Amino acid sequence: MYKNKIGLEFEFLVRKNNELVFPSDYGYLTDEFIILGEERCDPGENLSEVLSNFYKKWFELHEKSKNTGVVIDIKKGYEVISPDFYSKIMKRMGTKEINQSRNIYNTDILKLSDAIVENGVSKGHKISIGLHIHFSSIEENKKELEYDQYIYTPFSVNFSLGEIPIKIDGYKKSDNPNKTKLEVTSTANRITTPVLRYFIKELDNKLLKKYNITDEILKYRMPGFY
Repeated sequence: MYKNKIGLEFEFLVRKNNELVFPSDYGYLTDEFIILGEERCDPGENLSEVLSNFYKKWFELHEKSKNTGVVIDIKKGYEVISPDFYSKIMKRMGTKEINQSRNIYNTDILKLSDAIVENGVSKGHKISIGLHIHFSSIEENKKELEYDQYIYTPFSVNFSLGEIPIKIDGYKKSDNPNKTKLEVTSTANRITTPVLRYFIKELDNKLLKKYNITDEILKYRMPGFY
C-alpha cells in the first residue's frame, strides 16, 4: 500500500518601518540565504489538507507579525538590494553560498546571476522569494516474522599449536517452545526519475508560462530547477 504526501514551503521578506530586515532578528525561520524568511507546512495527503495546512501556517505567521511589529511581504516576489546590503548578508552568513539546486535541462544555477551591473560596476542584487513543493509517494509493506529463540552461550577453544584460550561468543537454541516475533518493514519510493521530470515539466508549463509573475529576469524563475 502506498501513501502520497505533498507539503508546501514558502519564503517571504520581513520589513520593519518599510525597511528590509533579517527575519531571524525577529524570531522567524530562514532560508539558507538568511535574508529570506521561510516556513514549512505540514504535509497533506489530498488537496484540501495541503491547502488547509498552508493557510494555517500563513495565518499563524501574520498573527506573530502583529506581536513582533514587522510586515510579512510576498506582494512583489522579489527585491533589489544595494551592493552594501548584499555584502552585509554575505558577511553574516559567514560562508560562500553554494546552491545545491539541480535542473532537468542541465542548467547550472551557479552560472546565473541576479547581480545588476552597469558599465562594469555593481549597482545592486535581485533577491527573490518562492514556493517550494515537496512531494513523496512511499509504498510500505510490513511482515511479521517468527523464529526460534537462542540463548547467548560463551565458550572457549584451544588452538592446536598452543594452549591459548580464546573466548568466542556463541548462541544455542533454546528449549523454550515460544517463537521470537519481529515486524519487518520495507519501503520503496515511487518517485522515480521519469516521474520527477514529468512533474517538473508540468509545473513549468502550468506556472512559469501561464502566470506573468514579474517582468524581471530572476535566476530562480528558470524552467527545470528542483
